[in-house]
Amino acid sequence: MTCGLLRLRPRNSRSLAPLLAVLIALAGYFAIFLVTKDDLEWLFATALDRLYMHLWPALVLALFLLLRRPEDWAIASSPAKAKKAR
Repeated sequence: MTCGLLRLRPRNSRSLAPLLAVLIALAGYFAIFLVTKDDLEWLFATALDRLYMHLWPALVLALFLLLRRPEDWAIASSPAKAKKAR
């Protein structure tokens, strides 16, 4: 996983795959809640905190992967201004 995070990527490509993975996992959990025979009130009371703990790190990682890097926000100085400063 670390190798995938450290790979160089083009500046303009922002992949939605990590966010899509979180949404698919959330949809899977929702489907399990729909087909279960247990009492939903009890199920939400016991399982919802654990689901947040499963999805929160993945969601934070997905959001940081989608955010721009600080280098993308930096204003590049033009070569003409750099020559005048010398």
